[in-house]
Amino acid sequence: MKEKVLKLLEGKTVHSIGRTGSMLWIGFGQQIWVKDHEENLIEKPQIELNLQCPWRIRKNNNILLASNDIFEPNTKIKKGEVFNWEEKGTSCFDTKIEELDLNRSNMKVTQVKISKTEEIKIYLSEGNLLETFIDTSTGIECWRIIDWGISGKSIISPGLREE
Repeated sequence: MKEKVLKLLEGKTVHSIGRTGSMLWIGFGQQIWVKDHEENLIEKPQIELNLQCPWRIRKNNNILLASNDIFEPNTKIKKGEVFNWEEKGTSCFDTKIEELDLNRSNMKVTQVKISKTEEIKIYLSEGNLLETFIDTSTGIECWRIIDWGISGKSIISPGLREE
């Protein structure tokens, strides 16, 4: 199963990066049309990675973006002002993702490593690295890779099980 994950991602271009609530999603490969649960055609990336565990993107020794950035207010929020991290555009993550322009880069996955504890390291071109950290012992879902392009199936951690 580990090899299947590696083969899905290696060589793919990062197409899009964003968040839904506190979950990071990254689209790899080309955009394709698939049917949703109501049979409507929707646009999806060929491969999608959903992260529900701590993660960071770094370049060399600098952390460019990290999971905690979602919960930190951006500079537009004034001291004493109410900060709602769920509101798009208010978090440090939302500001940094635009500044880094990761959605319009041509970063490619050059290598993927999965540890024995199912933490992922995705090495990207331009010296970028995405790292995940499994922070649970209870078996709750930490990440999911969805293959929209071929099978529509997911590989889920922990356990590297397929759905």
